[in-house]
Amino acid sequence: MKKSINVVFIIAGLLLTSCKVNRPSANFTPIYKGTWNLVDGVNTKFNSGDIITIAAPTKGVTAGEIDSSNKACLLSTTSTFDSTFQSISDLSTSALQLKIVKSDAVYRLANSKGQFLGVDSDRSLSWGSEYDRWTIEINSNTNYNAVIRSTNTDLGQLCYNSSSSINAFKMYTVSSGKNLVFPRIYKGTSPDPIYVNKVTVNGNSSMYIGEESQFSFTYEPSSANQLRAVWSSSNRSVATVSSTGVVTAKDEGKTNITVSLTGKDGNFVKGTYEVSVRRIAVSGIQISDSSKEIRLNRSFTLGAEISPSNASNKSVIWTSSDTTVASVNSSGVVKGLSIGTSTITATSLDGGFADSCEVTVSNTALDEWTIMMYVCGADLESDSSQGGLATSDIREILSVAGQPEDVNIILQTGGSKKWKSTYGISANYLQRWHVRDNKLVKDADLPKASMGEASTFQSFMEWGLNEYPAEKTGVIFWNHGGAMRGCCYDELYNDNAITNYETKVALTNAFNNVGRDEKLEFVGYDCCLMQVQDIAEFNSQFFNYMIASEESESGYGWDYDTFVDDIYALKPTETILKAVVDGFIADNGGASSSRNNQTLSYLDLSKMANYYQKWEAMAAVLKNKITSASSFRSFVKTVQTYADTDYAYFSIFDAKDFLNKLSSNSTYNLGGTYVSDAITAFNQLVKYSVAQRGAGNSYGLCMFFSVSSQASKNTYYTSNMTNFTNWRSIVSSYGA
Repeated sequence: MKKSINVVFIIAGLLLTSCKVNRPSANFTPIYKGTWNLVDGVNTKFNSGDIITIAAPTKGVTAGEIDSSNKACLLSTTSTFDSTFQSISDLSTSALQLKIVKSDAVYRLANSKGQFLGVDSDRSLSWGSEYDRWTIEINSNTNYNAVIRSTNTDLGQLCYNSSSSINAFKMYTVSSGKNLVFPRIYKGTSPDPIYVNKVTVNGNSSMYIGEESQFSFTYEPSSANQLRAVWSSSNRSVATVSSTGVVTAKDEGKTNITVSLTGKDGNFVKGTYEVSVRRIAVSGIQISDSSKEIRLNRSFTLGAEISPSNASNKSVIWTSSDTTVASVNSSGVVKGLSIGTSTITATSLDGGFADSCEVTVSNTALDEWTIMMYVCGADLESDSSQGGLATSDIREILSVAGQPEDVNIILQTGGSKKWKSTYGISANYLQRWHVRDNKLVKDADLPKASMGEASTFQSFMEWGLNEYPAEKTGVIFWNHGGAMRGCCYDELYNDNAITNYETKVALTNAFNNVGRDEKLEFVGYDCCLMQVQDIAEFNSQFFNYMIASEESESGYGWDYDTFVDDIYALKPTETILKAVVDGFIADNGGASSSRNNQTLSYLDLSKMANYYQKWEAMAAVLKNKITSASSFRSFVKTVQTYADTDYAYFSIFDAKDFLNKLSSNSTYNLGGTYVSDAITAFNQLVKYSVAQRGAGNSYGLCMFFSVSSQASKNTYYTSNMTNFTNWRSIVSSYGA
């Protein structure tokens, strides 16, 4: 994480703030040169028409306090004035020149021609030949503060405040000790103009189509100070050139790149450079799939990779050998029209290279993805003041464009007294839906039933697996979560929730009834507190991955529009799950936020068997080390916990934080490698975890331990709720 570096300059009526400065490269030639005096105190007076120049010394200093002598731009940790640079002439071209202009009783910054900062034609200025390029903004609501921002986001900004009030300011310091180059302020008057009489352009004489190259120029005499340059291309269809000399090759041919500077008596002095643009020929083509089976009336998209990757002409012609079986459009979208087989071919326009994919259209082919959402709205949806949260997430899903025909998102809604949506969702039924073309399409109205019952979830699973079979299937629970107490609290049925054991029963029966023996791709809990090792171990029998939160989730839950597009793009599962984590954390203030405590992680459940074995081996030895229940409970209380700091209800703790503290606790010294083996297995199981700074020592997976009798170990941690037998023995013997 890069730390912000802030410094403040005060010069008479100007307050300058700089943050996060470094030294990237840029090309720059100043408008004027001359001799300029370093501004030497806060009492310096500026008048309308004064010229000021901002320049960076070539010597690095470290952010610190302003020198006791109040030198305006002194920045040094030694609090001694560095007198190496006394005039702008020492700094060569590393300068940005501005003029003070008084308008409407306000002193404002302008360019050397008197145009106020913010004028469109002068928004792009430069900060030194070896420092960076800056752009100009103007805010007319705050005394015309002109803000010069770097195009490099790591650099921050310089703020010029033309207000006359500089009585209150704050000095920022940093502790990073990073050596930086900081600007200094010089004041002078504009020198007499010295015009160029010769210009030479420097650049690449040969370029490829699509290539970009920075051109520059030199001039004579070297003392010239009238250096405003205009770039042009004699044949823009071959190559264009930007106002800063960036040449972009467009097509085969030749063009002259010219730079024009104002010479004496208003005549232009020009320098010209001939550029030849060539194409890069195609050498091959490869289609993304060599064979593909699709369902009748479904579509999918083929990709064609051209070699080399920088070939000039990447145009491809798509054809189908049997257009009655499968069609293909100019973008490679293939649609199955009738049962049979057709060969889809991509041919490069340049060179005629070709590759093919054999497409089989059938009634039994699987779609690419099905996402099954079990949406129990509860009070999150029905609450009169803060409800509508389920509707909000559905709206996010429907906002994402580009859904392929072989990607399905299906939902079951229920469990809420009232729905705020405009999608026809009713509290009088359980309803089933699918998403298509950014619309919520109803599949069925069913009689009301508790979404906290295993039979209700089982029915939903069987419907989805039968009606929307896919190569990959993800299941998402949407509602409140309560760790070992379960999730999907149905407010129509006394907040009945589906427990870990009930979920296992429902999945077992659904798999048996549809004849499925392969695992589904992932299970996700858009619910609070569900990333618990017992829940994950049960789910490892049915899923490849699990994504959930250790902590209570914010009410809006996951940010669906940040990852549904990845599903539509058929990205790898881990890419999709990482997008879920990153989108959720970003939506709640980012990982660095110390004010928030959100967590989210995903597990590679193929690693669960090893973790289970190492944890249980550790627990078997640990039990023999515990001699006092109260002492052990006190030890567990030092571990990162979630939701209820009085441990009265959920009683879950970060499993790795527990292992870390156990490894350094002399009372429970297990000997051997039991703890380190469990930590290694934990790191393999938790594939990706992000916790905001407010979440403390959160590493991505919880354990249950009943520190308080209200946590109901005898109700929610019974033998049918967990397979962690040795750990459950510790909980039963020493838990409250």
